[in-house]
Amino acid sequence: MRIERAATPEIETYIEDLKNQILYEIIPRYFSSQELIKIEKLQLLNPDNALNASYNGLLKEALQVISSLQALITVIENVRYRDIQQHHRTLFNRNVETLDKYGFSFPLTIDQFSKEKCQINMYYGNLAGYSFAVN
Repeated sequence: MRIERAATPEIETYIEDLKNQILYEIIPRYFSSQELIKIEKLQLLNPDNALNASYNGLLKEALQVISSLQALITVIENVRYRDIQQHHRTLFNRNVETLDKYGFSFPLTIDQFSKEKCQINMYYGNLAGYSFAVN
């Protein structure tokens, strides 16, 4: 028999906070309002709708999800100001695979977050639950 520790409610809340940061702060910088509508339908980072979700809320799994979300945020923020290098791609793809393993689908590529695609945030509106920049 094997005993596993469950993730605490605080850890689950932190996962939600990181997901919200990606969905509502980062993604809207790079996509138009029409693209955001399509992205919303993809149910990004939502393990409840995943067919292959293996996330059971265990502490080890939660920490891997947190680490992967933090890494994605860091890479995306990093390439916002720099050209995308191979090590960025490797890190991004490895963490997307980890998230996919637990049912947190993230079907976007690192190229969609290049510095050229970052929009200037002059005004924030709200579309389909996503905040986005209107230029």
